[in-house]
This record gives sequence, structure tokens and C-alpha cells, in this order.
Amino acid sequence: MYKESKKEKVLRFIIIGFIGLFTLYLFSIQYSPNKENQHVEIPDTFKPLAVVIQEQDEKNEFPIITMVKEHEEKPLLATYKINLTNDYKFETIYAVELKSVPTAMEKDDHSSGVWLLMKGEWIHFNEELVMEQDVEKRANAGEEETFKLSIELTETEQYLLKLSNESGIVIQKAFIEEPISVLKLSSSDDLWLVLFQKDTVLLIP
Repeated sequence: MYKESKKEKVLRFIIIGFIGLFTLYLFSIQYSPNKENQHVEIPDTFKPLAVVIQEQDEKNEFPIITMVKEHEEKPLLATYKINLTNDYKFETIYAVELKSVPTAMEKDDHSSGVWLLMKGEWIHFNEELVMEQDVEKRANAGEEETFKLSIELTETEQYLLKLSNESGIVIQKAFIEEPISVLKLSSSDDLWLVLFQKDTVLLIP
């Protein structure tokens, strides 16, 4: 009967140990979190963002907006068409999950895209919400506001929103929650979007 030498026994244990360590290494790679797929935490200071891409007017039947909002505890960039003929339903055109949380957003007047301020840098997203790294940010043409907005906290702990134009008050509405922003969705001042932390409200005079 063959008797294993001391040298062969040591070599066998070394090989077994190496196989065991390599198996543990493969296991740790398989189940360790991938940085690219790690969950992006939404900070407590996060506020949703929105810009109007297209107002409803004589040429455009529906308004189009792009928003940054929290979806399933992740930052989502999405473009919606507001279908005025289907109970004002928000119909998703494009949507992408963001890898970081933006702190500001601007419409790009030179395209149908948007600019997001992420980690101190303005990043361009085109009409299909594809990130474009090599696009230089140009100043938007200044647009004169055609309406005035005021939000007052009343004695009943409600927020009274007033929208007015040169003809007077267009809309006056009280909310329990303070609005984050108000966007005009039509050129005729007859459709407005009020953005809240977790919700949106459409206002019609």
C-alpha cells in the first residue's frame, strides 16, 4: 500500500487551502455590492424639480414637462406628456434612474433637453434623457414672467397661493402643504402645475 510522504502531505494541504481561499474569493465577489448598482440614497433635504419643455398653445396640443422626483427611494428623471383629453393623465415619454441626486435643473433653450446640477457640475441630458458629457452649457435667453406668484401662510396654518397677471388674480387656492414650485403649462394662462414634495396638482381657473 502506497504511503504518502511528509512532503506530499504538506503539498496536498497547500493545494486544498489554495482552492478553499479561491472559492471564498469568488463567493465574496459574487455577493459583494457592485458600486455601479449601489442604491443612491435620497437626502432629507431633497426637493423634486420640474421644468416645462413645451407649453400647450395653438401649435402644441399637450404640455410636456421634465421632472426629477423620488421613485421607489431612488432619484428618477422623467419626461411626461400631460394628456388633456384623457383626464389630464401624465403619460411617460422617457424615464431614467439617476446615479446621483441633482440639486437644480434648467431647461435647455437650445434643444429639448435639460441641465442638471449634480455634485457641483452641470450635466446635459438630451431630449431622450441620455446624458451627454461633452456639451457646453450656454446661457438661456431671459424670459420675462407674464404672471406674479405669491404664497402666504394663513392664520389657519394653510398656504394661500395666488397667481395673477396684468388683468388681476387668475387663481387663488389654499393648500395644507407648502408648494415647492408653480409652473405655467399653457400660453393662455389656463393650466398650471403645483409641485409638492410627494405630489403634483393641476390648477385650472
